Amino acid sequence: MSNSIGWILCKSKFQDSYETKRLIEEFNKQDISISVIDPNEIDIFVNKDNKQSILVNGESMKLPKFVFPRTGSGTTYYIKAVIRHFERMGVVVI
Repeated sequence: MSNSIGWILCKSKFQDSYETKRLIEEFNKQDISISVIDPNEIDIFVNKDNKQSILVNGESMKLPKFVFPRTGSGTTYYIKAVIRHFERMGVVVI
């Protein structure tokens, strides 16, 4: 997961869906490394030393080059905040 160029932000109940699998296939065809991450498993924190830090399942992760949110109509306020935080850190949101 840490060598990923991009992340698909998708709730865990949809990670095995046909749509998600097809997106992964198409990213792979273009030689784009991709990981599927549940946005509810992301914690954001900011400190003086490293202003671009996030935790995924409690583990520090390097920021992806882009995120592709696939959260649908069930998007919560928290998930929107996570997406906005990526934007503010300069991560491309598709």
